[in-house]
Amino acid sequence: MSDGGDGGGGGGDGGLADFFWGTTNTGPRHIPHYYGDSVRQLLLGAAALMLIFSPLYSDVLRQQFPFIIIGALLAAAFAALMNPRDKWVVLGSAIVSGTGLVIYAMWGMYGYQNVEPVAFMLRVLVAVIFLFAFYFSMKTLRAFMLRQIGKRETMDEFEDDEVKAEQAQLERDERRHPEHPDHPLRGQ
Repeated sequence: MSDGGDGGGGGGDGGLADFFWGTTNTGPRHIPHYYGDSVRQLLLGAAALMLIFSPLYSDVLRQQFPFIIIGALLAAAFAALMNPRDKWVVLGSAIVSGTGLVIYAMWGMYGYQNVEPVAFMLRVLVAVIFLFAFYFSMKTLRAFMLRQIGKRETMDEFEDDEVKAEQAQLERDERRHPEHPDHPLRGQ
């Protein structure tokens, strides 16, 4: 594994050590209107819970486990592909998390009276994790559709384009003609 170029072996290159210790090579990054990092963590958490606790909540493990593995692989794949540049990945993560939510919520509720309380709670827990992943995927997808990924919020965010253009023209005129008698800096 690379040591990030510093020769010290301290990580920081996005490798396995960084995964376990929570470090990154760029420090904390915040991309406005992008929630892919949260989606990634939630999808990986759901995939891990699906696999680890499947013996505790499956009715017939031999029949259900292949579907659990496929679902966990899809969740992990979209978690790994999540990035702020590809809208199709965000759409795919919304579909995967929404499908996981529906399957696990229905599986939990329909089997409520026929399974152990632990099995019911684990199914519902996975469904709730998928719910949050779906929510943040949809928030990111909405930002993609409105072309807001990476853009900061502004005070004039909800003003018409005509009002913004007029205000910008007034500001340009003020900078070009400070000798005008009404200019605010003229009397100083």
